[in-house]
Amino acid sequence: IRDRGSPLCSACQKVFSGGVLEVSRSNFNGILLRGFAVSQYSKPAATMVHELKEKSQTFLAVAMAKPMAKALTAEFARNGYSSSVCLIPMPSKRASFEKRGFNPSLLLAKKICDQLRKENFSKVQVENCLKLNRNVLDQASQVGLTRRQNLVEAISLVRAPQAQEIWLVDDVVTTGSTLLEAARCLSAEGFRVAGFIVFAETLHKNQQKIRAAAN
Repeated sequence: IRDRGSPLCSACQKVFSGGVLEVSRSNFNGILLRGFAVSQYSKPAATMVHELKEKSQTFLAVAMAKPMAKALTAEFARNGYSSSVCLIPMPSKRASFEKRGFNPSLLLAKKICDQLRKENFSKVQVENCLKLNRNVLDQASQVGLTRRQNLVEAISLVRAPQAQEIWLVDDVVTTGSTLLEAARCLSAEGFRVAGFIVFAETLHKNQQKIRAAAN
């Protein structure tokens, strides 16, 4: 799609130019995913996500993707760059896609890919190969166990990704249910997920209390 809206101003860019958060999520099936977020789900981050997803300010995806690509670049430098890397976005519900006209995770994945290729990671590709195979409720409206059960076996593979290293892409991670379900789907088909990259991480209230107490 053609980018709409205005680019992020320089002052706001500085808000998201900090360090990268190493995050992980797991489920009761023994799946553990490790990944990176470039921001906590602060008010500025929440505003950016809202403007992108609900106001179609797609220019913001470029600003969001730059630090996400930087996090992956650092990861490739630490652990080596595979001969082929695949970015797989989380699928959108049909109603959400029809309302927005685009999948935010797919848009982010494409912008990340553009940034990585500028850094000479020419083998990176985007594979939009996952789909929701049944109706699911809005994750934001669900809590606890209901939120996790909402996506159980809800994602299926449209076609096999053509890459050796798979990274999942989404805008925000909370429980990680969507990412974990995507990883389960891919694992069931014999593919290994290296990790995930998201723009922002948010925690359950009880986890927020635990983290606050630790700090």
